[in-house]
Order: sequence, then C-alpha cells, then structure tokens
Amino acid sequence: MTLRSRRVGAYGPRQQAILERLASQIAPAIENAKLYLRLQASIKEKRVVDEIAGIITSTLDIDQVYEKFALEMQKLVDYDRIAIHTIDQKAGTSTLKYLIGPARSSRSFGTTIPLGPSRTREALKTGLPLRSDDTTIDPQFPSDHEYASNGMRASIVIPLICKGCVIGALSLRSRRAGAYGPKEEVILERLASQIAPAIENSRLHHETLRGEEALRESEERYRAVAY
Repeated sequence: MTLRSRRVGAYGPRQQAILERLASQIAPAIENAKLYLRLQASIKEKRVVDEIAGIITSTLDIDQVYEKFALEMQKLVDYDRIAIHTIDQKAGTSTLKYLIGPARSSRSFGTTIPLGPSRTREALKTGLPLRSDDTTIDPQFPSDHEYASNGMRASIVIPLICKGCVIGALSLRSRRAGAYGPKEEVILERLASQIAPAIENSRLHHETLRGEEALRESEERYRAVAY
C-alpha cells in the first residue's frame, strides 16, 4: 500500500502506525482473495480435465474427439491457431490430423509430409515443450515468417507422448505476444497426456480393422481359387 502527498512531512510516526494497523487488516483479505481465485481456477481446470477425459473415452474414433478436445481446452488456454499432428518417427513424416486457424500454404488437412526444420521437430527431438513469447522478433524456422504474416506471435509446441514414445505434437499459436508461460505449459502437458494414449489407441484400432479386412479379402480370394 503506497501513499503520496503534496504536503511535505505529511507522514510521521502517527500516520505510519495507523497505516500499519490498516495494512494488517487488509492483507489477510487480499491473500484470501488470491487463494479463492487459485481455488476457483483449480476447480475449473479439474472440471475441464474431467470433461476431456469423458470425451476421449467415449469413442475409439479419434476424429470425433479432436474438435471437442480443442474447444474444451480453450476454456483453460486461449489460442488463435491449434494443430494436432501425428508423427511417424521411422519414416520421418508428420500428418496434420486437426486444425483450427490459418493453414500454411504448404499444408492441408490430412496431408503427410517429411518432418522438416520446424518447432515441432525441435520439440520432438527433446520430448519437451517448446515455447516462444514472440516469434516475429526472433524467427527461427521458415514457418515463423509465414505465421507472422497472419499476425501469429506467441507459440508453444507440446509433444504427445504415449508409453515413452513421441507419437505426435500439439501446437498452439496466439496473436498475443507472451500468451504462453509456465502455467499454460503445465496445463497443456496435462491435457496432452490425456489425448496422446487416445490417439495411439485409435491408431492401433484402425490397424486392427485394416488387418481384419485384409484377412477377409485374402480368405475370399482363397475360396474363389479353391472352388
């Protein structure tokens, strides 16, 4: 609590004692308000996390999950662009599975391309989140210039990890510089840890279906030849 006066010598021992007494009264109220806000934020975060858990476990078709996941996540961490990629590390490729916001001229939904120099590849190398307060000031990758033309400034990439393996990346960008700090990083890592297993389970489910279909086709060809 800070006071100033145009009168010289306005604050002496008496005024100091009064102000200290008043400060001792208001300080607990301020602290209680801060605790209340943190508690409300924690309750809201838990509610969203629980909602996302329900969404993710509702279906093995991950394509139905992405949009609901992104919209729920925005209640906790704002963004102007969100992209979810799956990664094939052996092939060195990236597939764009979901997108809200401006698309890159070289990418379209569902396309698979080589994993070239990018923030995503850097995050995948370390398995750690990669944040930038303002990529327009310090562009490090070709995509930074392209996003800057759309007004995108802050960036954060969260690796999607399942059973110790990086299977994809969650990428957010914002027109507001400094939009992503340690708090947002922690929240996004928590949410990423929920969706990553769902993405991997969906991939395995589709592989099983493709395998069953291939087996049926093989059996049908065999029967056609045998009879």
